[in-house]
Amino acid sequence: MSRPEHTAPPEIFYNDIESKKYTLNSRVISIQQEMTERAVELLNLDPSCPAYLLDIGCGSGLSGEVLEDDGHVWVGLDVSSSMLDVALERGVEGDLFLHDIGQGVGFRPGTFDGAISISVIQWLCNADKSNHVPRKRLLRFFTTLYGSLARGARAVFQFYPENPDQVEMIVSSATKAGFCGGLVVDYPNSTKAKKYFLCLFAGYANDAVKPQLPQGLGEDDNVGVKYASKRERVQKSKGKKKGLKNKDWILKKKEARKLKGKSTASDSKFTVNKTTEALAYTNCIIFNPRDMDPRTRYIVVDNQFYFNVKTDQGTTPGEIGTSLFHRKYAQLSLNQEVQVKPFDPSNDPNAYLGTLNLEVAYARKGIESKDYLDSEEIGKVFTNNFSGQIFVVGQAILLDFKGTALITTVTSVENVDIDSLKAPGSNRAPLHSNKGIFTNTTTLQFSRSGDSSIKLKNAKGSSNSKAIIQPNFKFEDMGIGGLDAEFSNIFRRAFASRIFPPHIVEKLGIQHVKGTGKTLMARQIGKMLNSIEPIIVNGPEILNKFVGQSEENVRKLFGPAEAEQRGDDSQLHIIIFDELDAICKQRGSKNDGTGVGDSVVNQLLSKMDGVDQLNNILIIGMTNRLDMIDEALLRPGRLEIHIEISLPDENGRFQILNVHTAKMKKNDILDADVDLKELASLTKNFSGAEIAGLIKSATSFSFNRHVKVGTLATVSTDYENMKVNRDDFMKSLDEVRASFGVSEAELKTCVANGIIRFNANVDRILSDGQLFVDQVRNSSRTPLVSVLLHGPSGSGKTALAATIAMASEFPFIKLISPEAMVGYSEASKMTHINKIFNDAYKSPLSVIVVDCIERILDWVPIGPRFSNSVLQTLLVLFKKPPPNDRKLLILATTTNKNVLEQMDFVDAFNTDLYVPNIVDLNSVSKVIEELQLFNQNDLNRSLTILRDGGIGDNLSVGVKKLLMISEMARQDVDKVDKFVSTLIDQGGSR
Repeated sequence: MSRPEHTAPPEIFYNDIESKKYTLNSRVISIQQEMTERAVELLNLDPSCPAYLLDIGCGSGLSGEVLEDDGHVWVGLDVSSSMLDVALERGVEGDLFLHDIGQGVGFRPGTFDGAISISVIQWLCNADKSNHVPRKRLLRFFTTLYGSLARGARAVFQFYPENPDQVEMIVSSATKAGFCGGLVVDYPNSTKAKKYFLCLFAGYANDAVKPQLPQGLGEDDNVGVKYASKRERVQKSKGKKKGLKNKDWILKKKEARKLKGKSTASDSKFTVNKTTEALAYTNCIIFNPRDMDPRTRYIVVDNQFYFNVKTDQGTTPGEIGTSLFHRKYAQLSLNQEVQVKPFDPSNDPNAYLGTLNLEVAYARKGIESKDYLDSEEIGKVFTNNFSGQIFVVGQAILLDFKGTALITTVTSVENVDIDSLKAPGSNRAPLHSNKGIFTNTTTLQFSRSGDSSIKLKNAKGSSNSKAIIQPNFKFEDMGIGGLDAEFSNIFRRAFASRIFPPHIVEKLGIQHVKGTGKTLMARQIGKMLNSIEPIIVNGPEILNKFVGQSEENVRKLFGPAEAEQRGDDSQLHIIIFDELDAICKQRGSKNDGTGVGDSVVNQLLSKMDGVDQLNNILIIGMTNRLDMIDEALLRPGRLEIHIEISLPDENGRFQILNVHTAKMKKNDILDADVDLKELASLTKNFSGAEIAGLIKSATSFSFNRHVKVGTLATVSTDYENMKVNRDDFMKSLDEVRASFGVSEAELKTCVANGIIRFNANVDRILSDGQLFVDQVRNSSRTPLVSVLLHGPSGSGKTALAATIAMASEFPFIKLISPEAMVGYSEASKMTHINKIFNDAYKSPLSVIVVDCIERILDWVPIGPRFSNSVLQTLLVLFKKPPPNDRKLLILATTTNKNVLEQMDFVDAFNTDLYVPNIVDLNSVSKVIEELQLFNQNDLNRSLTILRDGGIGDNLSVGVKKLLMISEMARQDVDKVDKFVSTLIDQGGSR
């Protein structure tokens, strides 16, 4: 087993998990205490006089507690914050410092009467950081420790040396610092009990008589003996009792620390657990009687959540019993440790409730009942069960009402003064709060929960709808400032249409968002046919948590058709599956162990094409992931007709725009300057849903013009004259983007500085690139063309590839870059790349730019290493021809063509283009002129200096680096000198 100091640095090794062992593991605690007792014995302190001691590597404070028991005062140092946190929780009396002892001990000379250290000093023998030198750190530590000890003081270090060299290093460092003394070994003949103690004496001159080194214990023993002897005799003489501390002792000690103003651990911590079903109906947190004072009625958990208290012998000590509703409300997890404090509301006269508003719902989902429940009777049961309990807004309470489990949720409360509650019928002044004590005189108001089917009578709760935004609402009143643009944008897009009169919104014809129209087409087919009303099923609705229920749901869908089956005279039944891929994935593709997905597919297959095949049923399935659906479902006789609903072309987009703006035209709200044909041309790659979103965005801008200045919730008086104009649509085009198609923002980033045609090579590459684009567009023989742009780093390969791609104006242009896949696993990279290629196959003309292939492959020269899985994915996709009537151009870039040759990757490309560095001063001159860095005189002077310096003969600089040098020189006072000197330093050929 590896030693801890070789595993990680101490501040990392002793984390929260490791530090818990020093409070929970009795063996660790016992060993730590025994070694501390032995170290104290070796210190040879005067038992009648308390000493001021330094505990080096005090950890959780176990060693410090031994010092406390002997009546000493101590100070602790440790490098682990987690260990010190445990020490604080345990309520130790010593002062604690977070410190790396390898940096020295920074106390005043002669401060301490002695020092101890348990299992620490060996950590300094390792270099945990690049700047750590173990011998120097040891010498610094011992030197500063020597200075901080009083003359004649002792320091005892228990440690675990790895080898004799470590012992020599530690002892020699202590000797150099001025200490005398030596090594004491207990039980030297025992493999398990052997312990090393370095016993050092401070303040003795070379010629002085030094104290005698203590003798080791058990030289002839083979087993460990507990350290006791002198210390136990001292304790006995003082009348002190050695042993574990009980809870009362710890609480008393913590109170004393609080009075001194010291940091103190939480009063009490408990572990969250479940309670029984019967106790869940009490709305109480359940404690063991030993853990909770019987007089305590209320508690606060983690200083935030208020609960009622009940004790039960069945609860394990140290744990609290909670119901599911308690855990949801307080966001607690099972086995989580929480802080619990008693809460006493008696000193607050406004702690009692005047009104308690509750929403009621069935505890079990799916219950349908025609019977009405009487709110007054529910109130009586509620009062009888929960009078005197504390309730908080948002809290859910489980209530048994005549054998039916109900959930009542606190929606709001009003507090009153306790004196007004004592006088029924008196005028109560409501005080709004979030919690309070429920009494027999509290007014209960029940209302139905919005998502429940429960029916209430005699309910006092109001069900009137409220305005979504208060008319006098202002962000300034909420203390929010400096975010006007952001909040205005949120308001315009989400809330503006809600404050206008319904007839105005109706005139605009705003509809729910639709996608490409798969579901819509299926619905229209159902209406077109003379059939029974279609059954429309969302795929995930089929699945059920109970065994066999998912298959039962599939059979129920076919039930009406089977019951009505009359041969050729049967009526047509239609079942429409939306999101079919959710339930009909390829069998064997899931590893969930249940096989539910496979069983659902099998059941569906048997119903569609089984022995008792139905001839009166039409099944329509919709998906955007055809590749995920089981192949057996797609064969003839099943779902044999496959129709791809692709993105609309320009004419289709024009029709969709006409449909969505029809009401605007009819009500004369669409301005005359709006040209739908122009919008159709500008919305390339937009789906029907995105076009609908575009129109909603445009109307939001129109709404915004008719909101009163200075407010966000008041409509201006001229809203009847509202118009949606061309400018609204232009703004919305900047706001709503097509999710499919051109990665315009990413590609423009690649050409942020534009293209500078500094020599013929740039023109040649762009010209050849255009030829490849034309070849893909026009040729029927080469539907797939792949081109590799290679050259030195910074020569402009990515910018040229992006320029060629954007100039093609193909409907689908995507960039695959290593930046977009940072943190991806191999599988995630392969999925990401494969998805982009599959999307490209859906477009008639596509361009994919694959930037910096070697980075995508995770290639590094050390090893060398690369991802073979990603390599094979790219090789297959680069050579795979697109489907019929689809064409694809691949533009890839690399800085290491020779590496790709070793991988046999270069053979996957049809051709390659070399992108060279700038190698002549004429090209440099053209770049400088394009950047307008110098005037003509400065340009000539800089070129002359470069030419005279001989840089023109061995110049080799990437255009990206030249741009960087130019922009850096622009910031200097002497631009010419800075430009020339930097180019000479960095532009020479290597």
